[in-house]
Amino acid sequence: MCERLFEFLQSKGFLLVDSGSSPYFGDYHKTFLNDDMVFRLVQDRSQKFIDIASKDDRDKFFDMAPIRQLFVNDPDYNAPSDLSVPPDDKFIELRDYFIENYDTIAHLFSTDNYETTKKQIQEIKRRRAELLYPGPASNQ
Repeated sequence: MCERLFEFLQSKGFLLVDSGSSPYFGDYHKTFLNDDMVFRLVQDRSQKFIDIASKDDRDKFFDMAPIRQLFVNDPDYNAPSDLSVPPDDKFIELRDYFIENYDTIAHLFSTDNYETTKKQIQEIKRRRAELLYPGPASNQ
């Protein structure tokens, strides 16, 4: 499942800069860096996640799902039913999206565009949280 991703990362000049693992649940993380961005692959309790960070803000990672939402405007992204998609299928979808849209994603995380991208992703995450966890604050 990750072989295609690792081959792609290598083709884009990414270098492994950090990794770690846990004996529990097969958890691990691998962090890669190239001239465009920081890429992190995490496996947590048998679920895989892709995170992206700007090379200028290496400690602020964003999950690939809201990054994808910047382009796709998928109405199901904010629907609770989206949570029923099997984790492996979701990972493959996000992996393929990253590979197919690498240049655009790199542009979003460039020095010139990063602050705008960060605000847009935070707004997407805020809207999703309101829909998934409605409460008194979302009715104001």
